[in-house]
Amino acid sequence: MLHKFAVIKKNRKYFVIEKENGFKCKLLIDKNSENLELGDHQLDLVDVSIKSKYGTDVIYKLSHEAEEQEQAGVCSLKAPFNSILVEKAKALGGRWIQEEQAWIFTSLVEEEVELLDIKYNSDFVEVEITTNREVSDYNTSNAPADVRQSMVCFCGVPLVVGGTGRDSGAKVADKVAFVAGAPKTGGSRKNWYTYIPENAVIRTTMPRGALEHNDDDSGLTVKIL
Repeated sequence: MLHKFAVIKKNRKYFVIEKENGFKCKLLIDKNSENLELGDHQLDLVDVSIKSKYGTDVIYKLSHEAEEQEQAGVCSLKAPFNSILVEKAKALGGRWIQEEQAWIFTSLVEEEVELLDIKYNSDFVEVEITTNREVSDYNTSNAPADVRQSMVCFCGVPLVVGGTGRDSGAKVADKVAFVAGAPKTGGSRKNWYTYIPENAVIRTTMPRGALEHNDDDSGLTVKIL
């Protein structure tokens, strides 16, 4: 996403740049930024700051050449929550705008964003998923704030949301039904997790595009109803 910065000084290794709030930091001089002129610019930056116990040296570098960035606008993507989509959006430099419930990107990656749009906003299909073994997931960092607990997903679509601890039990995600078996929580009190037992049968809906590109190897099989 493009942000406004004022480039106020050029040193031998870094530019000194100033954010709109007056905060000054460094911009690495490299092949992308070497032709950048002093003054106001719309820039898409990558954070390469150096952190230590003594503090943080705030340093950025340009994601693309300065000339390309000056010509670039923004593009956006709205889609239902999907953990795989979140990873792909972050990799493209996307920023989540809570107020708009949308991802915002620099238009330098517009073609890639369009492919995500096609895949994750494709027609939804009804599916039945069967577990061939116990399936669990500790990773919760990409979940929305209201479900940021232990989740189990298929093709990035949440099937189960964790409870509040090892003995709390698990919660079935929205628009998901277990017709055989039930999700549970387990592990230790400190390192608890959510899991689906073997031979559970689950019905839900998901984007056809995400399903057709499934490379999931989590012990789940699926059929379209």
